[in-house]
Order: sequence, then structure tokens, then C-alpha cells
Amino acid sequence: MIAEVAREMSLLVFGAASDRRDVTQAIRACGVALAEIVWTCDDEPPQGISVTIDRREPTVVAHAHSERRGHRAIAFLDASAPVADGWLAELGGALYAMRDANAASFVVPTASNALASCGARATLLALHDIPQHERLDVRLALDDALHAFTARLHQNYMRAIVGVPHPYAREREDTSDEPLVSIVTLSWNAPNYTKTALESIRAYTHVPYETIVVDNGSGAETTEWLRTVPDIRVIWNPSNLGFGRGCNQGIAAARGRFVVLLNNDVVVTEGWLEDLLDAHARDPAIGVSAPRSNRIAGMQMLPDADYADIDAMHRYAASRRAAFRKTGAFVDRAIGFCLCIDRRVIDEIGGIDERYGIGNFEDDDFCIRVRAAGYRIYVCDDVFIHHFGSISFQANNVDWAATMGENWKKFAQKWRLPEAYPENGYHPQIAIARGFDRERHFFGLPDPATLPLIPPPTVGADEAEPSPERATSFVALVRDEFDWGEVAALVRRFARAFDAEADVRLAIACAGSLDAATLGARTEKLLTKEGRTPDATADISIDDVTDPSGWLAGLGTTNAVCGQAGLPAPFAALRVANETSPSALKRIASAGA
Repeated sequence: MIAEVAREMSLLVFGAASDRRDVTQAIRACGVALAEIVWTCDDEPPQGISVTIDRREPTVVAHAHSERRGHRAIAFLDASAPVADGWLAELGGALYAMRDANAASFVVPTASNALASCGARATLLALHDIPQHERLDVRLALDDALHAFTARLHQNYMRAIVGVPHPYAREREDTSDEPLVSIVTLSWNAPNYTKTALESIRAYTHVPYETIVVDNGSGAETTEWLRTVPDIRVIWNPSNLGFGRGCNQGIAAARGRFVVLLNNDVVVTEGWLEDLLDAHARDPAIGVSAPRSNRIAGMQMLPDADYADIDAMHRYAASRRAAFRKTGAFVDRAIGFCLCIDRRVIDEIGGIDERYGIGNFEDDDFCIRVRAAGYRIYVCDDVFIHHFGSISFQANNVDWAATMGENWKKFAQKWRLPEAYPENGYHPQIAIARGFDRERHFFGLPDPATLPLIPPPTVGADEAEPSPERATSFVALVRDEFDWGEVAALVRRFARAFDAEADVRLAIACAGSLDAATLGARTEKLLTKEGRTPDATADISIDDVTDPSGWLAGLGTTNAVCGQAGLPAPFAALRVANETSPSALKRIASAGA
């Protein structure tokens, strides 16, 4: 069966061999004729077996060997994984017996062996019928990259991922992580509303997020308060640069897979962000999702949103969420008070057109470009956000009607629409039908390096209290989201390995785009998923670090072990933990005690 479908089968071996005899037997007795065996391990390859040695990062090697599709398949084997004779034949039989399946992996026997994704421990990937533009992300560790790759196949192409029950299989570690969402909100005086919005975000947002506040020339009352808020990043403009420019600054500073443009005169409700993201997960063609509200234009307004106070509003929102789960409508434009935007849309069409000054019609313009570029806009019936309505305009004495009239002229001229103000609305389909012209319609973002960004007040490494001495410290460095993907897996394994009584520490240095406050929140969420609490887990410290050498020297440990390979100095001088399973971490700690 395998030979009929996959005319060429390759095997990629990675990791560290715990017993060379075992991995040799696993290769020789896989049950399938192999066209090539690629050995990426640091250990010497088995004697008597012809292999291609390639000691680049395993994901890079896997990417290269999966580029040629056709009637090919590639298998992955962790050199330390226990497998039985005929393991690859067993995976192949299960894979090719199921229609529309692209991957098979061993799982601990359960009532249902369906998988949403699979890692690389002992896995077979059929390359036929996988679109060429789908590739492994070489920035991730191989296990994480294959999880992400197969998850996309499952979600975007309805490909089945086959879980094969196997008594020797180890339960896979869930290295998937929810995407970071960047919430961008503009501030222009009226600080009480911004405070209320931020409080609601903290209370009702349960996915990883960061908050970026762009202050557009507010007075001292607002700016002095913003400096005291610890869990936001602030971009401080000395004057009002306009709604479009402020949004673009926030987007340029954003680190998330999704960007939410959110007015500061709102109160979000339970599940708001999860449900906006869920729309994108259900339909990858959706580029923008948006909520319903009480004070808004068009079909997003709910006439029955009549409540006496904020508590009643939350009850109203909860009842709508229960009644309208996973329902909504596709539209050609959504109001810009809350837009959840897929990062891919921004990459394709750019940011907000800044010609509209302090505001009005910039959201129409953005939505036309979204639709003209082939993305869908979806209004979620199960998401309700309270909107006070034009608070910044009211607080700053803006002539709303005059602004609307002037900006319509700019909008109409750009999209070749009638110049007369449309008292009864206009038809965006006329502009959408002309399509997106990148040369004419793309609006670039500012250079992040030029942003007047004020970081939240944090305790630097030099000011931090001395760390208690530990016999062993596992050390990790996070410079960006890709480092975090690797370190997140280390956090999970560390939590499984050591309880609060263990004389060990996991010390994480933040020295890039992710700060300690963000990673602290993510770490707490990871521990919750593992069924652990911070006080039941061995010490995990996370610091913003500007002087890595001083930080390492201050750890107070007799045994510092780096949890990542390939880091720059001074981390490169540390011993590297090539294996970071819970049992391996325990062995390292025992040896260093």
C-alpha cells in the first residue's frame, strides 16, 4: 500500500540517541524500503547503515527535504523514541487507509485517536496533495514546526491527521500556543474612559495579549497617569497626529499574530476576544472580524441594547453570547471602533490611510482595501462591546459634521465615487469591484525604530533584588516570539519535572521584543494548562535584562545550564541541555546538586 502511493520514502532522524542499538534496530526494522536516511543527530550514526549526515537545525533539514512533493513521503524519528519493529509500516498502513489523510503519528491509546496536529517524535508525513506554499517554519523547533504545519493542513484543507495507538508511544507534549494579540488603542485626553477600557480588557480577556496605547498629544493629567500604568506600552506623540497615524504607529509596534484596533471609549465583555479570534479560525479567508454594539452605525448596531448600567450591559452581552454562538454575517465594511485584523492582511494592504486626519472614513477606506484584496469581513453576533460613542471628539470639541464632510470628499476622490455627500449611504461594492492595486492603495507603516515608545516601568537587572542561591539554574533567553515558542515548551517540561521543594530554578532573560510582564502572564497561563500553580512549582524567574553577563553572574548558582542551543555570548559559555524532557532535566539537576 505504501509503495503504491509513496514511490519514495525518506527518514529523518533527529534528537539524541539514548541507546544506539535501539535506534539502529528502529531503522533496520522499520518495515519499509527507504530511499534515504538523513541523520541530523550530534551522535555518530549507526554502523552498517548508509545515511546522509546533515547537522544543520533539524527543521531546516526537514524543510529542504520536503520541498519536492510528488509521490513522496517523509518520516521523522526522534532517536530516543521507543518504537517496535515495523513501526513505519504501521504508520503507513494507517495513513494510506484513510482518505484525505496527510500525517500519521503514534499516540497513547484512547477512545478517539483523531488528532488536530502532530509533532515529530515518530511521525509519517505524505507530501502528495499538500500545496507547495505550505512549508515548515524553519524558525521553530522541529516538533513545534510540525505541529503548526499539520494543524494548518487539518484546518485549511480538511486533511485528517491519523493517531495510531501504540503501546510504546509516549504521550505527546502539547507545544502549541495561542497566538499573541496586540490591542492598539488611541488616547486623546478623556483619561477616565481609557481607564475604564483598560480595566475591562484586563477583566475579560483570557488569551495572550499586549496593550499598546498611542497618546495623541493629551494634556498632563492623561500623560502623567499613563506613565504609571505597568501593563501597557505607550507611544507618546507631542501633538495630535490623527487617527490614522496613531493607529499605524500602534500597528508598527505590535508583536501579535492579530492586531485589534479598539477605541478607548468602550467596555469589552466576557469572551469578546476569544470569539473574534474564533471567527478567523473557522474561516481562514476572514481578514477582519468585528463585534455588535449599542452606539454604532449600520448593521452592527443592536436596537434592543437598552440597559440601565454596566452590570446590566454585561448580562445583556452574556445572554447574546449564549443565544448566538458562532453566528454572524459577512459584510463589506465594519466600523473601526473595534476591528480584529489578521496580520497577513496588514502585510498585504498596509495600515490606515492617513489622509483622513483626526478621523472619519478611514475605516471605510481600510475595509474597501480588505475586500478588494480578496479577504472577508465578518461581524460576530456573539460578541457585544459597549460603546460610549465619540468620547475623544466630545472631550476635544471636534466639529463632527464638518469633519465628516471634508473626509467624504477625500474618500470619494480616492475611490472615484460621487463628490456629493451620500445622505442615504453609498455602495462600497463599486470600489471593491475594481480590485486592490498595491502601487496605488498600499499604505506603509512607520519604521518601528522611529516610534516615541515609552516602555512600562520595570525593574532592571541591576536594580532587582538578589536572587536566592540555587544548586542548579536552567537558563533561557527570549528575544522574540520564536524564542518564546522554544522556551514555552521548556517551561512546561520544567513544571512537570520539579515541585516547589526542588532546589532548582528556571531563569528566563527577556532581552528583545517581549518584556517580562508579558511572559509572566503567559507563563502563569501555561502552568494553569499543566494543572499547576506558581506556588506548587519550582522557582521560575523572568527578568527584563540589558546586561546579560551581570544577570548571569547574579543568579547565585553552582550549576548553570542553558536550555537552548545556539545562543550568543555570554550564554554560549554555558553547558547546553541537549535533551529537555522532564526526566532529562531531573538527571541534570541531580548531577549538579
